[in-house]
Amino acid sequence: MLLSHATNKNWEVNQMDIPTAFLNGNIESDIYIKAPQGVNQENGKIFKLNKALYELRESPNSYNNKFNEIASKYNFTRSLNDSCLYINDDNTWIVLYIDDLLITGKRGNIDKVIEIFKQEFNAKDLGKVTNFLGMEISRESGKLMIKQSSLTKF
Repeated sequence: MLLSHATNKNWEVNQMDIPTAFLNGNIESDIYIKAPQGVNQENGKIFKLNKALYELRESPNSYNNKFNEIASKYNFTRSLNDSCLYINDDNTWIVLYIDDLLITGKRGNIDKVIEIFKQEFNAKDLGKVTNFLGMEISRESGKLMIKQSSLTKF
């Protein structure tokens, strides 16, 4: 939907990546772990986590809550029909798939969103989208072309 909308409006689509996304989440319950291997600690001592870690059951949800909190802070509203789609008052659109983002809208608004996510999540700007979730994406003359040749090779 985002790609089609961007093509109809003749907007660019940029891609970002949020490195170590799940480590951005805040955990809301007390979680204790044994000392990691290589950490010298008295026998039987445990650690209380302050932040989410990969492989915790709570990590994906806590990261998603954190992303939603940040998006809301900058006036993005999560779609009621697609929880991966966010739209703000400037008609800037974001699609989130775990740690990958697509952003479209007017160029100046895209740049503002890129700076927000760089600041909030240390996100990496990957420029114009060319590959997303196994899709090869290209645009020219108001046309959108999507290929999945990596999935169709014999």
